[in-house]
Amino acid sequence: MSHKPPMSEYPPIKFSSEANEWWQANRTICIDFDRVIHPYDEWEGGKLNSDPVPGAMEALVKLCQTGFHVVILTSRVMVHPGEGPEEAERRRWEILKWIQARLPFGMPLPLEITSEKVPAVLYLDDRGMRFTSWKENLPQILKLLEEEQR
Repeated sequence: MSHKPPMSEYPPIKFSSEANEWWQANRTICIDFDRVIHPYDEWEGGKLNSDPVPGAMEALVKLCQTGFHVVILTSRVMVHPGEGPEEAERRRWEILKWIQARLPFGMPLPLEITSEKVPAVLYLDDRGMRFTSWKENLPQILKLLEEEQR
């Protein structure tokens, strides 16, 4: 397992009083699982046998300690055609156990894992793009798609 820096290396987060009021009312942050928490090169039947993305476990701890409700988003826990909800629930528990086993000091965290987008103040995803306007974003999207086809 890789070296885990002490939590003291992460500076405390400070907010203005107005931001504090807003954050108190909106404390959910959604984080994508694959490529953000768990490295993912290609599908290997859902196996979780890699070390986490460097810094991911410490970041989850820090976000929870700061008071965020952390929701892990992943299509791995969707109910796929031909299977029952118990299979999706089994995969959800496997992800939770994988995360908990890699946390500093084995500390449990109150994480939610879902495949459904929930209201949040922030979504962290390796494939995300911040929306500004269609005039600005559409050319960026088309350029990315063109580059992917090369």
